[in-house]
Amino acid sequence: MEGYLSLCYYDISDCGQGKSSERTAFPWNLRALTRSFRRLLPPTWRPYQYEPLLEGHFRLITILPGTHKDPIQLRIEQFEFATAPPYCALSYVWGDPKPRHLVWIGHETLATTENLHAALIEIRSTSAALTIWIDAIGINQSDDDDKNMQLPLMTTLFPRAERVIAWLGKDDGSSAVVFDMFVQWAHWDQYDADAQRKLTSETQSIIMAESSTIREMMRTFCKREFFERAWTLQEVCTPADRPPIFRCGGQVIRADTVQAALGPMFKMLTSVQLLKLFGPKGIDITNTVRATFQDPGQYKPFYHAVTHMERRKASKVVDHIYAARGMFCAPGTSYPAPNYNSPVHEVFASYTRASIRQERSLTILTHVRPDEDHWDIPSWAVKPPQEIPKWGLVETFLNSAFCATGDSLVVGLESSRDCDRCLPLRVIPVDSIVQYWSPEPGMLQTLLRVVDDHDHPWALMRRALQSIRADITRGLDLPDICDTTVSAIRECMTCNEFFLSASHHHRLEDVYHMFTEQLFAAYLREANLRHVDTQWDHTELLDQAHALLNSVDETPSLDTLSHASPAARLLEKIVARFFIEHLKVSLFGRQLALMRSGNLALVPVIAQIGDEICLMLVGSTPFVLRRTDGAGDTHTLVGDAYVNGIMYGELYNKPGNVVVEYRLV
Repeated sequence: MEGYLSLCYYDISDCGQGKSSERTAFPWNLRALTRSFRRLLPPTWRPYQYEPLLEGHFRLITILPGTHKDPIQLRIEQFEFATAPPYCALSYVWGDPKPRHLVWIGHETLATTENLHAALIEIRSTSAALTIWIDAIGINQSDDDDKNMQLPLMTTLFPRAERVIAWLGKDDGSSAVVFDMFVQWAHWDQYDADAQRKLTSETQSIIMAESSTIREMMRTFCKREFFERAWTLQEVCTPADRPPIFRCGGQVIRADTVQAALGPMFKMLTSVQLLKLFGPKGIDITNTVRATFQDPGQYKPFYHAVTHMERRKASKVVDHIYAARGMFCAPGTSYPAPNYNSPVHEVFASYTRASIRQERSLTILTHVRPDEDHWDIPSWAVKPPQEIPKWGLVETFLNSAFCATGDSLVVGLESSRDCDRCLPLRVIPVDSIVQYWSPEPGMLQTLLRVVDDHDHPWALMRRALQSIRADITRGLDLPDICDTTVSAIRECMTCNEFFLSASHHHRLEDVYHMFTEQLFAAYLREANLRHVDTQWDHTELLDQAHALLNSVDETPSLDTLSHASPAARLLEKIVARFFIEHLKVSLFGRQLALMRSGNLALVPVIAQIGDEICLMLVGSTPFVLRRTDGAGDTHTLVGDAYVNGIMYGELYNKPGNVVVEYRLV
C-alpha cells in the first residue's frame, strides 16, 4: 500500500529539518503523548475548534504513525494548491452518521464515524506520517459557509492527489477471492486460446453451480455501499497514470485492473450469467469503475451525470447535483456555485436551466420524471431519485441521434433568472393525442423466455408481433392493417433505431458500427458455448442478420426454416433476443398514441388524451406538453416522444410553421 503512496508518506523525524518548507516540528514527543492518551479521562476531552479557512486555501490532514492499538493522532494544516505537499485523497462512505470514535488533533478531539475510523486505522503506517485529504475532517461539517467554499475545490482536489484511496469498508473475508478473480480476468490478453477457454469455463461453472461460495462472495462484494454512494463517481475521476486504489480491509486492487477484467468478462459471459455472478447491484460497480476513465479536464453533459445519479444515494438531496459537479462543470461555465442554504427546488431548477443555456440543447428535458411532484420542483427540471419512484428515467435507444428541429438555437433564457420557476421556450405546436394503447405488463419478458426455448425463434417472434399489431389496431381504432400501418407501428415501437443500415442517417453510423460489433461478439460467444461451427465471417454474418430483419413485417411460417443449419438457428435466436430487448427499452414507461392527424407516436405512459405534441426549438425530439388550467401559454412538461415521420427535421423544415412562446412550469 505504501508503495502506491510513497510521495505522501514521510518520516516525521525530518520535520523541521528543511525537508519541506511547509512542515514544522511537532510540539510534542510522540511516544510520550501516545502513553498519555491512554491515561486521559473523559472530562479532559475538548472538541476541536476549526480555524477560519483562508481564501484560496484547503485543509490537509497528516495521519501520524501508530499501531492498531494506538489512538488516531492527526494534524490539520491549510495550504494553497501551489504550495501544498504531495497528498492522497480518501473516498469512502460515511455510513451511520452518528459519531462513534474520537481522533486527536493536538490536545483536542474530533468525532468520526465507524467507517472512517476503520479506514484511518488501516491506512495509517507504523513508521511514517501520511498526508491526506478527507472531507469529513478537512471540511468543517458544522459550517455551511465552509462547505460552500470547499466543495467547488473537490473537482481539483481529487485529480491532483498522488493517489485516491477508495475505501470499500472492512474485509468480510471475501475480498481476497473477489480481487483474485478480477486479476485473473485482467490478464485475459496474455493467455493463449486454451487458457482463455479454461478461465471462461471455470467462471461459468462457478456461476451455474447450484450452490457457489465464490459467486455469493462476488454478489456480496457488489452490494457494498461504496458503489451506491453519490460522491464516488466524482472522486474516482483521476488521471490515467494514477488510477484509484480499491481497498477493502487489508486487501488492495487498482481500479484499472478491475476495468481490464470487466472487458473480457462482459464479452465472454452472457447477460444472464453476468447477472447471476454480479447480482442486480453489478451495474453500480461497473459505473463506478468506468467513471475512473473520465480523465480530469474532460467533462460530460449534465444529463449524463443525472443519469448516473439515478441509482446513487446521498445524505442530502442537493448532493445528487453537487456530488456530480466534477463530471460536468468545467471551469468558466455558468453553473451555480454550491450553496447548502438554497432551497432544494431552486438548486435543481437552476442547474437544469444552466445546462440548457450552457449546452444550447434541450436534451436534459428527456431525462426528467415530470409526473413526480416533490420538493416543489418544476415539471421541466431534473428530480432527485426517489426510493420508490412512480416511473424511472425513460429514454430512447439513440435519443441524441434525433434532430427534430435541426440546428435551431435556444432563445429567451439569457434574460431569465436561474431561480425562476418558469422556463420560457419557443415551440411549434404539432398535434394532440386522441387515443392511446399500452402494452400488457410482462408481455415482452414472456416472449423473450418463449423465444429462447423455441426451435424457430425468429418465426415465432414475428407471429407474436403480428398478434401485437392486431391488438394495437383494435385499441387505437385504426383502419385495416396495410403495409403503411405495419411499418408505422414497427417504427414507433422500435423508435426506428434497431439494426440500422449503413446508409441510414449520418448521425447514426457510429452506433451502427457499435451495434453490429455487439451482435457479432454475441454470436461468437454463444457459438463457442454451444459448440456450434461458425460458418460465416463478420460480413456474411451481418448480411444474414439483415436478411432476417428485413423479414420482420412479413407473414411468418414455422416450416420455412425446418432444414436450417445449427448456425442459422443460433443466429435467429440471437437476433430475436436483441430485437425483443430493444423493444423492452423503447416501450419501457411508454405507450403508443394516435394523433388527431392520424399519425402514430410513442409517448410517456402518463400522457393523456388532449395533451399537445410540440417541437421545441433546439430540441432533438418532440415533447408532450399539458396546458395548465386557465393559462393559454403555460404548460407542464409530460415528457419526450417519438412521432413517426418527423424525427429528422421533416416537419421543422416545412414552410409555414407557426412559432409561439410557451412557458413551462
